Amino acid sequence: MEKIKEIVRKGLCGGVIIGFGGVAFLLSPNKIIGAILFAIGLISVIIFQANLFTGKIGYITRDSENIRNLWLMLLLNIAGASVVGLIFSPLCHEAAAALISQKLQINLIDAFIKSIGCGVSIQLAVSLFKKTNNITS
Repeated sequence: MEKIKEIVRKGLCGGVIIGFGGVAFLLSPNKIIGAILFAIGLISVIIFQANLFTGKIGYITRDSENIRNLWLMLLLNIAGASVVGLIFSPLCHEAAAALISQKLQINLIDAFIKSIGCGVSIQLAVSLFKKTNNITS
């Protein structure tokens, strides 16, 4: 039971942190500054040892409990990020709609390749941190 409480706490925390990173990205007047602010959100997830689905999926095993916990973590990440999104929706609704419209123009194969690249980048960052226990390495 204690393990589930920790998964819930860390999963919600990861969603909230990445939600703030997304809001910072959307509200930033400059794409580069927005990307840096979003990256700070990702670094915060690592520093605070929150659980983010994209950082954990690379460590999946065939253990059914591990798979169940991973899906629970994904739902909690979505819930945490959604709460932040709802709170800040009045401030970033237009920016989010513009970004969605822009992303829908990307062809599916390009979007798929970019998403794989993003996932690999996140996985490498998490793996490096786990090996060195240092975010600057």
